[in-house]
Amino acid sequence: MKKKQNDSKPGRKPSTFDKFVAARSAEIEKIIKQALRVIDATKYGNVTDYCKALAGVISEVREAKSGDPTTPFFNKKVRSFSYITLLRNESYRRMVDIAFNHGRETLEQPQAVSEDALLRIASLQAQVNLLKDRLSGIRTGDNSNALVDANAQETIKKLAAYLGTTLAVYSTMRKHFLQVTKVVSSPTEKEKIAGLYSSVGFIADLEALHEIEDGRKFLEQLSKSSPAIQ
Repeated sequence: MKKKQNDSKPGRKPSTFDKFVAARSAEIEKIIKQALRVIDATKYGNVTDYCKALAGVISEVREAKSGDPTTPFFNKKVRSFSYITLLRNESYRRMVDIAFNHGRETLEQPQAVSEDALLRIASLQAQVNLLKDRLSGIRTGDNSNALVDANAQETIKKLAAYLGTTLAVYSTMRKHFLQVTKVVSSPTEKEKIAGLYSSVGFIADLEALHEIEDGRKFLEQLSKSSPAIQ
């Protein structure tokens, strides 16, 4: 009598590709949560238009992450993210509906926001310090006739204009990203350094923020005391 053969097949072992797919899915969910907090759902009359706006942000972030070796998108040709996917995927649609119905408090904080914009905020602080030092050097230089010299006056005027533009751009960007940045006045277990934070992480310490404000006051005082920049 022949032995009955066991028709059951052993389960397929997880492959490297499975791990990649899982990591990519997790990263996409992070980006979606980020986009849900960045895009104001109240500006859209229906969920389809909301998803189209979300898909645009998600596509841009995924494209940016193709240059980040810590993400599954590194060195990959990333296609545009379709808003249809947000509508039809059950998991994604559930997150979209929560945000669209003003349930943002149930979502996690975003993991990223326009990283390029946040980097620019940080770089503006350095520009303020540089311009402030240059202006101060011209005003307090050893040459007592510097301010009456036509070239020095023109330099002061240009530097003051650059500083004014830098401060104006910084202020506008802080207002624009108000919902995704915060100032931590005292160190916590999560934020070890007091200062300005975004969802990406630390941007600048409190001292840097104070220096930016000092730069603003410095410019105001310079405008009042130096006719060269009137």
